[in-house]
Amino acid sequence: MKITGNEPAYPLASEELSDRFHEGIDNLSGLTIRQQFAMAAMQGLCATTGPDKEVSQNLAQTFAKEAVLCADALIAELNKATQP
Repeated sequence: MKITGNEPAYPLASEELSDRFHEGIDNLSGLTIRQQFAMAAMQGLCATTGPDKEVSQNLAQTFAKEAVLCADALIAELNKATQP
């Protein structure tokens, strides 16, 4: 099964969706797979700075771009692994 990264990372079962819909909660999907992968990559990148190094705006933007690149690369690699 090919993933695009836009699928929910933790999809809810149909009965959970129904309950939440009736409670008036409109964001039912949560994070996408791509967002979840990027978040994990961002955590790893930020962890490399160490407690004594200040993260500048420029470094944060670089980490964000790299985290998304990592997420997209992981999705592409996972899709290769699922092809016969």
